[in-house]
Amino acid sequence: IKNLFEVYQRLRDVEEPSEEMVNLVQEAQSLVEVESAIDLSFLSASGKQTDLAEAFWTKKYNVLAWVGANRSGKSWGAGRLCMARWIRDRGYPGSRVWCISQNWKKSVEACQRELWEALPQSNFSKPWSEEYGFGDHAVVTYAVKDQRPGMSQKSGKVTIQFMNEEQNYQVFESSKCDVIWWDEASKESLFGRLLMRLIDRRGQLLISTLPQEIWLKMRIEESGNIKYKHTSFTTYDNENNL
Repeated sequence: IKNLFEVYQRLRDVEEPSEEMVNLVQEAQSLVEVESAIDLSFLSASGKQTDLAEAFWTKKYNVLAWVGANRSGKSWGAGRLCMARWIRDRGYPGSRVWCISQNWKKSVEACQRELWEALPQSNFSKPWSEEYGFGDHAVVTYAVKDQRPGMSQKSGKVTIQFMNEEQNYQVFESSKCDVIWWDEASKESLFGRLLMRLIDRRGQLLISTLPQEIWLKMRIEESGNIKYKHTSFTTYDNENNL
């Protein structure tokens, strides 16, 4: 992608580029925008966002909390740099991820939109819309089409389930998950339940929320657990907002 941008910049300096050259660069740029939104996001991410995203990728941590004010890039980072990247690059046939929001409306506006815009949309089992999201049940699959280490078959599907804090607690006590993204987390009573869903697959919990929740500070930041990582963000850490 960086090489493509360099070619594009050099092309702009050419006084009379050929029509074929222009068409090829435009085609390549369109392909990158459709297929590589995650990679483009890393190019525009701040150092603090990239550091926490890479900490998630190493799998050294069971819980990673993106905590900050509005417009600090916490949801964008957790959703696009972590969850979407995992689905695309580590998702395997039969894998399952949860995305939890405070309510259904916020799910459509944040978690669902973030993944829809970050991942190649043709791989989703159904389209997303601004009005209804992925539908009332908000369960969608994402096609895994390429062979990767540990896969016993060439293709399959990742199940993505969108949930919210207003649902009955029983819905959070069933599935085995690989990754859970909890956006705008507020209910402390869900924390333990979500960790239990990750044990069997040695999964990871991503939290992106405001710093007003005292329990986050006590149970994550000051817990002393070396498997928990807490990072605070401000609007100055979100270069996409500058």
